[in-house]
Amino acid sequence: MDFDNIQKPNYGNNICWFEITEILMDTSRCLRDSENNAHVEKNIIKLFDRLFHISVEYNLDMNKAWDRWNKKAKTKKYDHSES
Repeated sequence: MDFDNIQKPNYGNNICWFEITEILMDTSRCLRDSENNAHVEKNIIKLFDRLFHISVEYNLDMNKAWDRWNKKAKTKKYDHSES
């Protein structure tokens, strides 16, 4: 994979939701086509890049969000009995 071609985030720009939609669409298409999985890894990296961009633009504390989710996930009880 050529990581040098992945665009660096420009945090001063507006978020392009269409670009995120296109990345998700292309990833979905690649996952459905078992012979065309080459772009999945690249698309996932691009998607995380855009999500981090969103977190910076909206001043979201990702560590705090992760800690809150992790605490909730650890205390959640699942019913494993058959219905």
